[in-house]
Amino acid sequence: MGYVHIVSFDDFLKPETTALWWKRLIMNSSKVGKGLFIDNKAHILVSKHWIEAIDPRHRYGNNLHLYYKEWFKSSTNQHFLFWLDLGDGKEVDLEECPRSKLDQQCVKHFGPQEREYYEYVVVDGKILHNITRIPLHHGSPQLKYIFVVSTSKKLYIGEKERGFFHHSSFLAGEATLTAGRLLVKDGVLKRISPSSGHYNPTENSLERFLSILKKNGVNLHEVQCIVLHAMGKKDKTEKEKQEILQQRHGGIYRTGEDLRGNDYVNGENCMQSWVGSKG
Repeated sequence: MGYVHIVSFDDFLKPETTALWWKRLIMNSSKVGKGLFIDNKAHILVSKHWIEAIDPRHRYGNNLHLYYKEWFKSSTNQHFLFWLDLGDGKEVDLEECPRSKLDQQCVKHFGPQEREYYEYVVVDGKILHNITRIPLHHGSPQLKYIFVVSTSKKLYIGEKERGFFHHSSFLAGEATLTAGRLLVKDGVLKRISPSSGHYNPTENSLERFLSILKKNGVNLHEVQCIVLHAMGKKDKTEKEKQEILQQRHGGIYRTGEDLRGNDYVNGENCMQSWVGSKG
């Protein structure tokens, strides 16, 4: 479907002045949370992934967080990322995340033109690539297919690659209406969940997206909507699980489990229960 230019990690290994380093840091910081003025209910990156977004190299947030904790314990007055790359912490090399791993795992962040490759639209109930109009088809349910919806209600979908391609990739750290995982077969949405460690979306935000899908012809009765936290502790009995679902979904639900053991209901009943719980 076309060629997408991605800035390689080698680009970040070129010598640069401290002034240029700070310039890139400030530029990246300005993107974090962009879009909130459009929708104040949008989700911004969780704190540890802010660091990933503003980092000139966009190193994976989970890895950076380990070094952040080292920085926090130190007595330095230097900015964390300056300390890490140019300051007192530039020689720090953690056993649980060696420098080689930290510097190798850099998350892709797309600009406006690059993200067009991942943009999809919903037409007559089917999810189609925005440019080619080819129906989206996910070959393996074992892989992780992720999505975000921008505050301008554009849908972006791609395959997750830990440490390299995450929810933050699509919008370069900007705010999202919602984010999560899904599974699509021949353009038909089969499964969806509000699962994103970068944005921590709520079920209410997913419900807003389900409303958009319904207006565009998606049959939510045929969509498995994963309930990530309905069960609470994993040691609950089957009876306790059923009672929780009974309370949450008013007795009209279709339960099951996804590949990770999370319970699900169909998308239509998800919407009814969430809307009904708003009071």
